[in-house]
Amino acid sequence: MVFAVIDRDNSGKICKGEFRRYLSKTVAIATELYFAKAKKEGVPFVLRVGMKVALDLGEGHRTDQITEEAFKADTDGDGEISLDEWLTAANSGDNMAIEAFLNPGDTVLKQMEEIAEDVKEVGLTVESYEQLKHEILH
Repeated sequence: MVFAVIDRDNSGKICKGEFRRYLSKTVAIATELYFAKAKKEGVPFVLRVGMKVALDLGEGHRTDQITEEAFKADTDGDGEISLDEWLTAANSGDNMAIEAFLNPGDTVLKQMEEIAEDVKEVGLTVESYEQLKHEILH
């Protein structure tokens, strides 16, 4: 079912553009759901801001990494992933990028928890966030 949703042009294969578009939308939705839950459960504002900054800074890089990992499933080298290649990768235990689509919520939650630990470790505060934001934007 996930394969059919990603394959927007119904060609029977997924190209990198289709994969990246779906990945970006999935991450955006999961991130918003996580932050809504975090706010409701009382995760400190500074920690939420830190996680958001980390995600924003790494999103493009992370998307490229995940896409490259997923496209290792392209075993015939045509630059696209067929349904057979997708299923083989999903069941191989060797392609975490495709396996993550089997349960994206858990994957995003795990990444958020790792980011939260990193933010705590470096002691991000509202002031340091503002300084970091200023340095990045200027």
